Amino acid sequence: MAKKVLIVLMLMFSSWLMASPYTVYIKGVVIDTTSGDAVPGAKVQIIARTTWGSLIYSNTLQTDRVGHFSDLFYTDISGFVRITATDSSFGTVDTLMTFSINQPSVSAMIQVVRGIDPCIASFNWQSNQTDPQEIQFTSTSSGTFTKILYDFGDGTTDSTANPIHRFAPGSYNVCLTVSTPMGCFDKRCETVQIADPVTCEVQFTYTQTNAYQIAFQATTTSPYATSFTWLLNEGLQTTGKVITHNFPAAGTYSITLQGVDEQGCEDTFTGLVEVEEQINPCRAAFRYIPDPQNPNLFHFTNASTGEIASWSWNFGDGNSSQIENPHHQFAATGQYDVTLHVENPTSGCNDSVTMPVDVGLGFYYTIAGQVFAGDFPADSTQVDVYRINDGAPQYAGTFTSGPYGIFHFYALTTGTYILKATLKASSPEYGKYLTTYYHRKAFWEDARRINLTADSTNIAFYLEPNPNMTNGPGAISGHIYYEYNGTMRSEIPAGYLPILLFDDGREPIHGVFSLEDGSFEFEDVPEGIWKLQPEITGLSITPLELTISSNNQIQNNLIVTIEESGVTFGIGITDPNQNTLQGSVFPNPTSGNWNLNIHSDQPSEVEIKMLSSDGRVLLSLLKKLSTGDNLLHFSTEEFSAGVYYVVVQDRRGATSTQKLFFK
Repeated sequence: MAKKVLIVLMLMFSSWLMASPYTVYIKGVVIDTTSGDAVPGAKVQIIARTTWGSLIYSNTLQTDRVGHFSDLFYTDISGFVRITATDSSFGTVDTLMTFSINQPSVSAMIQVVRGIDPCIASFNWQSNQTDPQEIQFTSTSSGTFTKILYDFGDGTTDSTANPIHRFAPGSYNVCLTVSTPMGCFDKRCETVQIADPVTCEVQFTYTQTNAYQIAFQATTTSPYATSFTWLLNEGLQTTGKVITHNFPAAGTYSITLQGVDEQGCEDTFTGLVEVEEQINPCRAAFRYIPDPQNPNLFHFTNASTGEIASWSWNFGDGNSSQIENPHHQFAATGQYDVTLHVENPTSGCNDSVTMPVDVGLGFYYTIAGQVFAGDFPADSTQVDVYRINDGAPQYAGTFTSGPYGIFHFYALTTGTYILKATLKASSPEYGKYLTTYYHRKAFWEDARRINLTADSTNIAFYLEPNPNMTNGPGAISGHIYYEYNGTMRSEIPAGYLPILLFDDGREPIHGVFSLEDGSFEFEDVPEGIWKLQPEITGLSITPLELTISSNNQIQNNLIVTIEESGVTFGIGITDPNQNTLQGSVFPNPTSGNWNLNIHSDQPSEVEIKMLSSDGRVLLSLLKKLSTGDNLLHFSTEEFSAGVYYVVVQDRRGATSTQKLFFK
């Protein structure tokens, strides 16, 4: 009994050490930026939350006669505090700031512009009766604003008040932002659902049931009875919704399924099948993360693949679990070898994986802070974190902030990190600031290193303003590509990459982002000798040197190619006798089943490749095209959400590249 009491007391004492309460002090002032006067009597609302959204504290007060306010509260964890100022003379303005036991004081200057009508973003939308995928948006926003921007949630935007936009079937978070440079800012988001049209698209799934043996099952989107015909290897043909076929050897086979429903609707789908010599019915894998409030409590998630009937966990401390996604409290700090064993007697699944897990304080830390565009929090910012390993940055995570610029990376291991911030196209300040490395650097080599040996939760990350070029006589333009095959004449367009023009001192004179097709352009370039390069984290690049003078004002058709080892520069050449290929993919975005329509001006054989955003080839096949439109169907449901490229190229070098979004 005495031993049990002692253990309980020790646990209570260790919990007190890990969660010591402290006081958060809040002070601030509301200032009219036009006159410089303080704003007395303004309503100030203070709401503090944990980093995962739980409420810690809330209060409402008023500024005093000199515009100041102050407050305090007690807590035992870190988080964010939102301070909102409201008054009839300026509407509503708010900001968001971080606090922690190491940074318990919060000081805010809320800048407002009195006399400007507060603006409120709102909009209506209605589908076209003859084309349900076409949506008419109508802004019903009120107040005074100078900028308006729709973000359609599919990678495209529009800056007109009442745009018409065509969506692929799916669900989209559409946001409207209204703002002025010094005054109002408001954002409204709504979910827009686009239903799939009635079709008879066919596809198939397959499972390897024995060595060289595959069981196929056909599916269709048609609500009517459908007959299926299968075209297998070496010209073999069979019918039926469910079939089994024995292949002669291991390898990759192209299988075609044809479907005709009772209404006469026809469709054809071709997919690749991997046939293995031995069945691998499952593979064990798992992920884990420590609890934010208890460093010895870990949350484990099964990430195994295959048909699995049972999970058996061994946590390396004498404890075990039989549930799929367990939570486990380790008794002491240290490293434990955690093993997951998965089984399914029916399918023959039997696999294990073991990973070392570091437990306790001193292993995992948080990086958090706020991104600023000038004096105000940056709206809609993507922040990336990289861990420095052997002198080179390796991607470690992404956080997309909301309208207050707050970012938060949890459970990072001890090490050295750098941060990069980029405004998204939906931000009102997009294009006004460079992609910036902390602290105010345009190149990754110059980024300030964060040596993470404790939580770093109060980082003020200021974006570097994009310098303007005015009245220069020069212009520079070109295209940027990812190189994935040295024999190709035109590769994957590298869209949305920052490209910098700078001087010998590595001081940028202007920056642009490449467009979706990889094109970029600098206008009003002043005379001088300049250097140009894309900024790619982790690649050391020797820039291209360009001269703009009275006799040499235009530098166009530049070709920038990104390879694993670096970046090369050249001049593009156009072949007027080249065959043209025009491709389109739909639906886009897709959940895995999609179509590719290729229009060719002559019969040809083409290579079709599907690539990841970093240039890895995920699918490759040859197809013969006829003159005109050629419709192909694909099923790639195993691909995760993200951006992919579909590249079509014939033997003469004509190329079509399309971007495909997976939901």
